[in-house]
Amino acid sequence: FKARTIKDMLVRTYDQTVKEYVCHEFNNPAMEKHYQKFLSFIPKKSKILDVGCGPGQASKKFTDKGHEVIGIDLSEKMIDFAKKKVTSAYFYVMDVENITLKNKFDAIWAAFILIHIPRKRHLAILKKFFDLLKPRGVLYLGLLEGKGEKIIPEPYNRRYKQYFVWVSKEETKDNLSKVGFNILEYSTEEFNEEGNLFILSSTFAKRSK
Repeated sequence: FKARTIKDMLVRTYDQTVKEYVCHEFNNPAMEKHYQKFLSFIPKKSKILDVGCGPGQASKKFTDKGHEVIGIDLSEKMIDFAKKKVTSAYFYVMDVENITLKNKFDAIWAAFILIHIPRKRHLAILKKFFDLLKPRGVLYLGLLEGKGEKIIPEPYNRRYKQYFVWVSKEETKDNLSKVGFNILEYSTEEFNEEGNLFILSSTFAKRSK
């Protein structure tokens, strides 16, 4: 799969499915425990980077708790929605593979963003996350557990296509360790969207120094 094609597909699909994502994700009870866990690992008034923030659901959770949040996403339509909905955070149209922010963060929330990026580029992105974090900074990483990569219909709107990549538990832990993270916790859960069954993995990790 060509990188440009994947990125174009990603933007086009997310630009067209803002309503569906808001409907499914803005008050998604399945994510609540992960938000709470993340918040339990970080100091009060943390600076948080929400990578692939979508319509801003996680950013809202974190700013409501008194944290300072910057959200980035490649979809202009998602960012437009987030800016209107979550006025207490800052949002920018930005590519996770070319983050130009100079800030250092206490924590990074990266929920199911690397699932749309070829696995050979994951290590470089995780290295960038490491560099963006302050010492002992915390990372949440949401991935699809398994193996392989393919283009399939977008689960929330089958009229559009999306590229997905699956990563094994071993590879996830290995990549994070290579970069310099200590794994705090790894868990999985099933996600079934109209017969499409995914195994979602959630990893909490901390910068080792």
